[in-house]
Amino acid sequence: MGIREELRARPNVREDDIDDIIEIAARFQDEQYAAEEGERRMDALRKTAEELDIDPAYLDQAVTQLAEQRAAAARQKAAASRIGLYAVLSASAVLVLSLLTGGVLVSSAASDISVAQAEAAKAETRLVQALDRQASLAPQLVALAGGDHATMRGASEAYRDARNLSEKKDAAAALSLAMAEALAGLPPATDADQARLNLQYELTGSQNRVSTESARYEEARLGWEGAARTTTGRAAVGLGLADDPAD
Repeated sequence: MGIREELRARPNVREDDIDDIIEIAARFQDEQYAAEEGERRMDALRKTAEELDIDPAYLDQAVTQLAEQRAAAARQKAAASRIGLYAVLSASAVLVLSLLTGGVLVSSAASDISVAQAEAAKAETRLVQALDRQASLAPQLVALAGGDHATMRGASEAYRDARNLSEKKDAAAALSLAMAEALAGLPPATDADQARLNLQYELTGSQNRVSTESARYEEARLGWEGAARTTTGRAAVGLGLADDPAD
């Protein structure tokens, strides 16, 4: 009769417990064999000790010491494994922290670039308004001085057709030159020409404002470029999180 049949024949054994019982019994048997093997080895050691004239009491101490050494070695190995695991986890934590920190820094840089870009846009708007005012006053001053404002039509149209700030600045410079040439052959304004003087003063003020707004725009533009040229700023631009002032 096999083991399973023998167990099934027992009234106190359930069918679904048979595998568990066999597993436990096998473990008991292995433990018994190990104990018997240990005894056989001890017997062999004692015989060897007798042949070598070693006191058996020292054998027990030697066995105990060897067991302790192996236990200590096992603990050291386990500790080394934990240290290795901690090192891996620490390295992973550092990497994650670096990625998170880098992401925060790049996000912060993108915000700084956006703020600087907004300031540059405001400065550009103020500069364009100053240029527009100057361009509108120049032909009026020539006409009020008695000059032929038609000579400035080309320069005025060029300014009106300018598509960007760079073109507007070039066209405004050409318009100012045309105005100077138109006024060159005319007599200077006198105290009686109050309207002409007032317009001339207003134009001078407008020109001063153009100079001031130009300086402010260049400062804001440099601020935008500086924010975009930092290490994190370049990363933000490269990731498409912020606009490149060079575009």
